[in-house]
Amino acid sequence: PAFYWTQQLGKSFRVSGHAESLQDGYADGSAADRQLLVTFREDGRVVAAAGLARDHDLLVTEDVERRQPAR
Repeated sequence: PAFYWTQQLGKSFRVSGHAESLQDGYADGSAADRQLLVTFREDGRVVAAAGLARDHDLLVTEDVERRQPAR
């Protein structure tokens, strides 16, 4: 999957995968608390994730993306 990262204001922001739409997203955490993971699904499959200071969780999500059967 595609991967992007940046570091701003002392926090890392990373994105993995590609979603055609951002409509089916699930957020865990809070941007205000600077700890956030958002996963995006299409047809019930995890296709992308974005994380703020949640590197381990993002890596686990990326592994889930890779292990799912191809569309």
